[in-house]
Amino acid sequence: MALRLAIIEDNADLLDELLAWLGYRGFEVWGSRSAEAFWRQLHSHPVDIVLIDIG
Repeated sequence: MALRLAIIEDNADLLDELLAWLGYRGFEVWGSRSAEAFWRQLHSHPVDIVLIDIG
């Protein structure tokens, strides 16, 4: 079973790159551009690790 990741990143280009790269490396990954969108998705798409853009 693949490790499940979620990414919160407001930069759309960076988010797309991270999703593509991590998916290629075998991770089950999804992303959100805001914390609000993340919380809405989390209940139906549980994850093991969350990567958060702080700055």
